[in-house]
Amino acid sequence: MAVSRFFIISLLCFFLLSPLLKTAFREIEKPIIVIAVDNSSSIHYSDTIKYPLRKYKEDLNQLRESLTKDFDVRFVGFGNGIFENPDLKFNDKASDYSELINDLELKYSGRNLGAIIVAGDGIYNNGSNPVYAAEKLRIPFYTIALGDTT
Repeated sequence: MAVSRFFIISLLCFFLLSPLLKTAFREIEKPIIVIAVDNSSSIHYSDTIKYPLRKYKEDLNQLRESLTKDFDVRFVGFGNGIFENPDLKFNDKASDYSELINDLELKYSGRNLGAIIVAGDGIYNNGSNPVYAAEKLRIPFYTIALGDTT
């Protein structure tokens, strides 16, 4: 009887003192690569015979497929808004690079964001200068420049 009372009281004290149980979860995820494509109508002006928009879309899909093996690739279109897996029609009226960067900062903060690849002509109609907005993320930015070479 004394032994059972000792175990019961010891067990109650153990649970009342709420022991700190440490559990560590380790989740390994691939680095995230974001391919952001300018979906504005100014991209139509870069459509030339040497490099038509059809070929540009094919090259973007090929880039995405080649990176998928080693990275978690997210495909994003931006213009009047930010769209995941966009249907690129290049018909938006404006480009807002700073909105893109702010959106990516919100979505991927605390995640394993490896790099951002931005494909666009560099013309931003809305928002602040993308150079200053990009300093907040502190990750590599790579660009695919389109349009006039001047």
